[in-house]
Amino acid sequence: MVQRVVPPYRVPLFEGVRSRLAAENIDLVLVSGDGQRRDGGPNTPPPWATLIPIRELKFGSAHVQYQPILRLARTADLLIAEQASKSVHVMWRVLVPWTSRPPVALWGHGINLQTSRRSGLGERVKLRATRRSHWFFAYTPGTAKIVEQMGLEPSRITTLHNTIDTGPLVRAVELERQRSTVHPHRAIYVGRLYELKRPDFLLEAARLIRDRLPDFELVVVGDGPSSQIVADAAATTPWITHHTDTIGVAVAPHLATASLMLLPGLVGLAAVDAILCGLPSVVVADQEHSPEFEYLADGVTAVVLPRDASPAAYAAAVVELLTDPERLATMAANCRAADRELSMDRMIDDFTNGVLAALQRAATG
Repeated sequence: MVQRVVPPYRVPLFEGVRSRLAAENIDLVLVSGDGQRRDGGPNTPPPWATLIPIRELKFGSAHVQYQPILRLARTADLLIAEQASKSVHVMWRVLVPWTSRPPVALWGHGINLQTSRRSGLGERVKLRATRRSHWFFAYTPGTAKIVEQMGLEPSRITTLHNTIDTGPLVRAVELERQRSTVHPHRAIYVGRLYELKRPDFLLEAARLIRDRLPDFELVVVGDGPSSQIVADAAATTPWITHHTDTIGVAVAPHLATASLMLLPGLVGLAAVDAILCGLPSVVVADQEHSPEFEYLADGVTAVVLPRDASPAAYAAAVVELLTDPERLATMAANCRAADRELSMDRMIDDFTNGVLAALQRAATG
């Protein structure tokens, strides 16, 4: 399994899949690059991973990435790699006929869901590579439909129900709630802070909410390229607090006392945190969301506003929900009921079963 980077939230998945495959006498070799995530987050491969640095190759204004995995790949029965058009060490193995061993399984979103970062050439490469891939690991049911529409038969697609290991966090939040008081008008944002997350929109909406709810409080938990915007606001605004530690159970005390999650920009795995910790969300449609956005059901686990919603409209929706405790409680209960659907155990099972099926198909031709 080849990864450009291994973020902290992926380590439990790889550990679990490795253990499950070992029980089937299958050895999982995890290859990690040496870079950082696009949003500046850390690269934290487990000690047993094989580190192979990534080389950047530039052609004018364009650039691609090359990770020299050929020697290691020759020893494998299956190569699982990210569906990234710039990863030439993966794409050429899929697209060039005489490099068809080992068979290549791709793992990704199907298409680049961040339209502002989408490349026409890159999407054409991904389309052709996806059609020629041996297997595809789709993040969500919605991703699986995209891949099927791209031309890959459903029998070669495994849906992973992408999630993170929230078990320790959920237990910590439940414990904190037993000894803390939930603030009825406190909202929280959790996640990396960069432009697509719209922190400026969040702060503007928060000020409008505060105008209508004098005891409203906003807790922002996150770091990233745009974190200074939030830090400056928190330094001059007593009812806004900013915490940069977003790892694991450190977030629990903040989640435990909040009533609502505010995610006005791109929504990714924070949707999983919100749902499993029993926090309804207020989100905006068509913000270049990651696949996990589909876990949020309007009126059930979230309030989904239209794409052109202004900060004022967003603030009005938040105020309406925070001042309707019965509706808020019903949505919180709906969130907590989704625990099995988004569990790490399920994702490990899905991934392992997909690997076994892909290997079986390779063995039988």
